[in-house]
Amino acid sequence: MKELTLNELQKLNLEILSDIHSFCEQNDIMYSLMYGTLIGAIRHKGFIPWDDDIDIIMPRKDFERFINLYQSPDFELVSPNDPNSYILFARVCDTKKTKVIGTYPWYKYNTGVWIDIFPADGVEESEDVFNKRIDHLRIFWQKQLKIRGALRPLKEVKGIELLKLLIKKIIYTKNIKIHNQKHKRIAEQVEFGSTKFWGQLSCIDSSKNNYYKIEDFKTTVLTQFENKQFRIMNGYDNVLRKCYGDYLQLPPINQRKPKQSHMHIYWI
Repeated sequence: MKELTLNELQKLNLEILSDIHSFCEQNDIMYSLMYGTLIGAIRHKGFIPWDDDIDIIMPRKDFERFINLYQSPDFELVSPNDPNSYILFARVCDTKKTKVIGTYPWYKYNTGVWIDIFPADGVEESEDVFNKRIDHLRIFWQKQLKIRGALRPLKEVKGIELLKLLIKKIIYTKNIKIHNQKHKRIAEQVEFGSTKFWGQLSCIDSSKNNYYKIEDFKTTVLTQFENKQFRIMNGYDNVLRKCYGDYLQLPPINQRKPKQSHMHIYWI
């Protein structure tokens, strides 16, 4: 199998995003580019040159409508409702042309290139109270990663790595669906729009601030991304500065690398 180049990966990601955008426009589903994809739209008018994925986000109600309605002749949706999924957000995948091999399985079967779709939930008026909940959720997230690592197929490794994986399978035997259901109940405690703040609570990355003002995600506007137009939240600057600080400043050269380098993506 031939591994995808970064340019090929970005091109396929863009095809998936275009499909999602068209579906959301037709069905009045609110979404916004998020994280590095949102930075790319503002700072580069497209992909951050070394970025290897796309992230979007939807208010919880829009997210639920999307995972219940989305269909595509070209791509496959994997949602938290899928019994074979190990994650609490959704992904739209290419399963016809590509295959991904990584160390943290997120689905029972092999999938190809995907983009991430995160739900946005309401959070407490008090940031201190919220931080206690996010600390609790971070424990769930870290445990989820360990369980997912243990779910990696034995046939993908050999030698000392095989022994390590066998040990993980012995230690981390918890049912991941039950584990994730508990996480989801905690994440959904506050309805999006019922308070003045929101956050992304389904995938807890400690490097990101998750406490944003609801007024910054009231509406969306179209903006250029590569040679197309996609939606971004009205308060994108506030959200990105809260999340990353001075996001317009390029990072040091040694940090300009794909963040999913632990995965290998092949044409099939």
